[in-house]
Amino acid sequence: MTQKNSLNRREFLLKGTKGTIGLTAGIAASGAIFSCQDREKIVEQKNKNSIKLSLFSVTFTGVWYDGPGLNIKEFIRKAKSIGYNAVELGGKRPHLSPLDYDEKECAEIRKLADREGIEIAAVASYNNFASPIPERRENELLMVREQMRTTSYLGVKILRLMAAWTGVTMDNGKAIYDEARKASEVAFPDVTKQQKWKWCRECLEESVKYAEKFGITLAFQNHKPLIDNYKDAIEMVNEIGSENLKLSLDVPLFYAQDDEYVRNAVLEAGKDLIVHSHVGGEFYRQENGKIAQRVFGSRRNLINYPGFLKTLTEIGYNGYLSYELCHPFKIGNKYAKLEDSEEQAVFALEYLRNILSEVA
Repeated sequence: MTQKNSLNRREFLLKGTKGTIGLTAGIAASGAIFSCQDREKIVEQKNKNSIKLSLFSVTFTGVWYDGPGLNIKEFIRKAKSIGYNAVELGGKRPHLSPLDYDEKECAEIRKLADREGIEIAAVASYNNFASPIPERRENELLMVREQMRTTSYLGVKILRLMAAWTGVTMDNGKAIYDEARKASEVAFPDVTKQQKWKWCRECLEESVKYAEKFGITLAFQNHKPLIDNYKDAIEMVNEIGSENLKLSLDVPLFYAQDDEYVRNAVLEAGKDLIVHSHVGGEFYRQENGKIAQRVFGSRRNLINYPGFLKTLTEIGYNGYLSYELCHPFKIGNKYAKLEDSEEQAVFALEYLRNILSEVA
């Protein structure tokens, strides 16, 4: 798999080079004369506008498939071997929990990533700011603050966070969403969305003060519950009005996948607000050799990655798309193996690169 992916990577880079040459030639044909320095600036500008791909460590925690989880060092090496140039690290166990990683341990991870030529694109929080219990909100704020500290130790600038993450429960070592989500829906039935919104906003207002101190940008994800759609996420970020709070706009979480809806979401958020994004899903190789999506789980439609990436390219987004496999991954009725999860990460990389080469 690695060898095949490397070939695809070279093909992608060659296509990018041809595109740059074509751009230069086209402008030159219009009558402009360019020096070597001018051409270098064109290539540099093209690279600045490129969308980058990373791999989220949740993919290899061992809770979504039947097989061992990887520690951070193993995960970074795995991402490198697959062909990714960057990673996103989960800010909880078994990965980058502040309980386990101090400044010294973070420095070791940073050195490993540098040796492997891997950038750490972001760290991910798993916070719930919508609890009506004050002590729980304080606990969540404390964890987020410590995750910012760990993020700063790594020299990373983005911590992705949510409004009201409901969590998972474990069954024989496998993560399950259903129980935690049901509990969240029935708990505190008299608490309104307006109250939860107020608590979340207050916690975010306090969080941005810590973010300013640590030099961190918080990327607020359009993730349920409380955040019902991308408009809610944009509204929350705008209500806070801080340069340290931006948006992680993730198309898999959109309730509609038609071209108009997806395009409007990206345009309404805009380049100045979107600093990070996630992609997910399952993929397979068709008979013609190309990678395609497949519908999985409770989803009824494919994720509109072509429309999403096309519009991101149009607005000049140059942040990361971070692939994650974060649902029970089964083949038939049985959990997939570690090598199957690795194959999905390989397929996702090839699929996204192909789309990016087309929309570029």
